[in-house]
Amino acid sequence: MVPVLAVVIAAGYQIAPRGVCDTESDWIIAALVGVFGLTAIHMTFNRVPTFAGLLHLESIGMVIWSFCCAVMMFGARHVGRMWVLWLFALCSETPVPYLFVVAKLGGSDTAAALLAAVMGAVAVFLSGRTMRWRLLAAASCLTVAVTIVIVLDGRASLLFTVLIAAGVVPVLATTAKYRLSPIPEAAYSGRPTLPRRSPLTLAILVVAAVGLLVLHPPAAASPAPPRVGQSDWVERAGLGSATSFPFITRWLGAGATLTRFDAPAVDGAPTAVVDVMTSTNYGALQDFSDMVWYPSDRPANYERPVAGSALPATARIVHSNADAATTDSSPQWYAVTWIWRTPAGYQQVTVVVNQSVTSPTRPPAPQPPSLADTIIKPALWAARVQPEMVGDVDAPVVERADEVVRRVLAAAGATG
Repeated sequence: MVPVLAVVIAAGYQIAPRGVCDTESDWIIAALVGVFGLTAIHMTFNRVPTFAGLLHLESIGMVIWSFCCAVMMFGARHVGRMWVLWLFALCSETPVPYLFVVAKLGGSDTAAALLAAVMGAVAVFLSGRTMRWRLLAAASCLTVAVTIVIVLDGRASLLFTVLIAAGVVPVLATTAKYRLSPIPEAAYSGRPTLPRRSPLTLAILVVAAVGLLVLHPPAAASPAPPRVGQSDWVERAGLGSATSFPFITRWLGAGATLTRFDAPAVDGAPTAVVDVMTSTNYGALQDFSDMVWYPSDRPANYERPVAGSALPATARIVHSNADAATTDSSPQWYAVTWIWRTPAGYQQVTVVVNQSVTSPTRPPAPQPPSLADTIIKPALWAARVQPEMVGDVDAPVVERADEVVRRVLAAAGATG
């Protein structure tokens, strides 16, 4: 919906600003913003890939590319006047702010659709000319969109509801607003027109777009989750002492569950648990695939296991940095996580092991994400000019995790 709402906002800037158009300055501004912006995104992916993946920073790259193209086509002065459009795009293109607000509102489909309706009304408000028409159009759009959400609640899918409430309704509201309040002909008299660009400019944009696509191809689709042969794998694996975490419904939607099971103890081995997220919505699990649900002093990054391992195809490894621990009380953990399909839906299974071999304490419990731990702290860490230290994990910890993973896979009848 973000591209549609961006067009809605841009529709309010039909008249070029006064002033002299400087083509050379436009090229310089576009080049500087593009180089610095895309380089910053690339460096962030290299330094904190999990944080960058959670924010979907590649989508921010599309905003930067669109800004550069707009500057080269319409001029920096005209594009600069649309600063609210670029601010809206930057805040909306990454799904994390939207998902956080939906979670605070309860995490239901109704909350998600209502928030999308509010975003559509905001776009209509930002696209207006006079304050009176902006308020009237935005209020009308919001009223109609909220009514549609209430009427379609439980009768249509979330996708269809959002398409209507946050896509069709804002477009119709903006169209009606411009039909009822057309720009007077006098407003066009004496006003400069948008700059005309040569075919060479268009050719350069096309070549640059193709070059970026070649250098940064779309990410390969993640492997399909394997299907579990035994739905009662928890009992078959001998897991026990179940503990539920109800907060997960605010993030994965109604019906989702998060349950912790204790793995059978082994003499001389660290304590291990198995956390199981269950949801019928595979997309919800994918939205939070880069979320680290456990506390860590430094940003933790997911890694793929070494080639040839017996882990499932979707398995990833993540752990805290015990070498950088500031206090002895800081929980240190090592986790192996993957997603598979069961008759009850999709499950993200995470084997978590305490990095302290001699401690009988269970690994830290999963925690609901906070804005500080999820966004602010990783961003500040990424800005630090210091080498990244991943930290080593003791061999007994890794062996314990592998043993529990093999137990779970054997009980479920899945081999990866």
